[in-house]
Amino acid sequence: MCAQRIRELYIIESELKTNEFVENVCVVGDSSQTYLVALIVPSLVKLESLAITNNNYISNNNSHKLLTNEKVISSVLNSIKQQMLKSGFSKTEIPQKIKLCVEEWTPDNGLLTAAMKIRRKQIQDFYANDIKNLYIRDDNHNKGNSAKKRTCISL
Repeated sequence: MCAQRIRELYIIESELKTNEFVENVCVVGDSSQTYLVALIVPSLVKLESLAITNNNYISNNNSHKLLTNEKVISSVLNSIKQQMLKSGFSKTEIPQKIKLCVEEWTPDNGLLTAAMKIRRKQIQDFYANDIKNLYIRDDNHNKGNSAKKRTCISL
């Protein structure tokens, strides 16, 4: 990936980190696709509060259920999209799909440097199947029904 593209991703990630639901983020782009996706380490406290607010209580003790709940994911994605548009980002700079990550990113698991910066390649390798799934769902859907455009969220 060229240095200019990484700089652009860094700017997008910096804005995303200001979202109340985001503790850490890695934005991923695939040159064969028309949109970005984001891997997000969320604030579990904020997500639980969101779930309660939406009458969809899911205990923080079951973080996997919370992080895979379609309504929670959709609410976080909508929050991100609104924030990014208000901040002047174009649609192509805004992730269109997200994955809420269960794992914490730490230097110990190799996903962050000692200076707490993301290790992009290691994160992309670790979540390779999730990234692939974020893109595949549209490909499969579009093959079967090109007339409808579907927003698909990682579960």
